[in-house]
Amino acid sequence: MTCDSCRLCRETPVRDVLSQDTAPDATISLAAERLRRSPYGVLPLVDHDGTYRGVLTVQAVSDALAEGTDAATTVESLAEVPSILREDEHVDDGIRALDLSSCGVVPVLASDGERVVGWFDYRSALATFR
Repeated sequence: MTCDSCRLCRETPVRDVLSQDTAPDATISLAAERLRRSPYGVLPLVDHDGTYRGVLTVQAVSDALAEGTDAATTVESLAEVPSILREDEHVDDGIRALDLSSCGVVPVLASDGERVVGWFDYRSALATFR
């Protein structure tokens, strides 16, 4: 489902409606705790200078622990790279990215494509109409 005919969606920048939730890469144990509190079941992975490296999902952590991976192992190898948005793209771009996403949420990067600035989901898209 896209919103090509909606002027608000074509003109509203994603940065105006996204929700904030970022976390650095960590051990599987720490990531599991953060994921437990995450409203999306997914966290962005960023390196020490804040550069986006992918996302970590509840499923990836669960699978790693079920396979016997040590909880002190870092999560870098569990990273997935879903569709992304840049904060200067528009809501209709966000809706298209969500349609391609397997996790129901899309990380939003700064205009430079390096830093995670938040998350975009269907609730974010609906915020256009407030």
